Amino acid sequence: MIGSNLIVDSLSESRVKAPLKVHALTSIFQGLNAELQSSGYCYYCEICEELLVLSKILLEPERIRWIFRGRCPGCHWSLGSSLRCTRIKVPSQTIFQVHPTFRGLVSIDSPVKSRENSITSYLFEEDASFERGSQPFCNDLIDEALENLLGRFVVLHGDRAAHDLSEQICVKAQMSGSNGGLNSKVIFIDGGNLFDPYLISRYADRYQIRRETVLDGTQIDRAFTCYQLTSLITKTLPDAFEHYRAKLAVIADITRLYTDPDIEERESFNVFNQVSAFLAKLAEKKASIVLATCVTASKNGWLESILFSRAHTVFQIRQGSKPTLEKHNSG
Repeated sequence: MIGSNLIVDSLSESRVKAPLKVHALTSIFQGLNAELQSSGYCYYCEICEELLVLSKILLEPERIRWIFRGRCPGCHWSLGSSLRCTRIKVPSQTIFQVHPTFRGLVSIDSPVKSRENSITSYLFEEDASFERGSQPFCNDLIDEALENLLGRFVVLHGDRAAHDLSEQICVKAQMSGSNGGLNSKVIFIDGGNLFDPYLISRYADRYQIRRETVLDGTQIDRAFTCYQLTSLITKTLPDAFEHYRAKLAVIADITRLYTDPDIEERESFNVFNQVSAFLAKLAEKKASIVLATCVTASKNGWLESILFSRAHTVFQIRQGSKPTLEKHNSG
């Protein structure tokens, strides 16, 4: 369990005078000339993207909600549905930072009673999505050895369950071959701001793997525009396979950023077509699994049509239903 008193880092006391947006953290830390060596957990509001808490320790979501009395200090939206957590690199001296509204706070002790599994509670506690998502009906994908998918570009599409299953596969990939895994690190490129360290920690518990081992074995990059996502896929990903000796790469919510209305439709079509073809060839070349999730629907479904035509294997994943195999090219 976490300690009852966490000292507020001097960075939050003296250098950060106004609320920060989660996407501004990297440039802030680089500006301080700090070595980005340590992993930290950033808690923020999904609605306004305002940073609430930055900690070196994985904290219980109910404690975060208690600090802010259940509402984001920026947009006043209920944190019961908008609280999110993401894992990032932070300066090694960082201990604990909190939103300026609560700068004087030196403790996050709350009256909430501790539960055995509360440290890994999924942030969507109200809908209990973990309990009903990615359960035994996913046996087709989870129980089989992942090595059977090496060299393939795999697409999971549908609702949030498609993403949940991808995080479960991230854990499975880090297991030994005798347990159906790949004994490999995982590259996770997040195009939909979906990665949830709490969910992946609970999957680690299920497979009886240390949570920190799984999180450290998952290399995360995030994109906020389709151009950033394209660059991560075509320029960064090939070298990342070699650098991390990874056998699995996940591109989360791959279509979302290409549906931006500010991007001309023809340009989006052409770029996405090239990216999809690139991923299929990359999976074959690296003899690895490239897994893309498609959660955000595009206008008229034309992005999905491109994606499915390029993929070797396509599954439809929907909450509470058995996965449907829609395409599987042999050889």
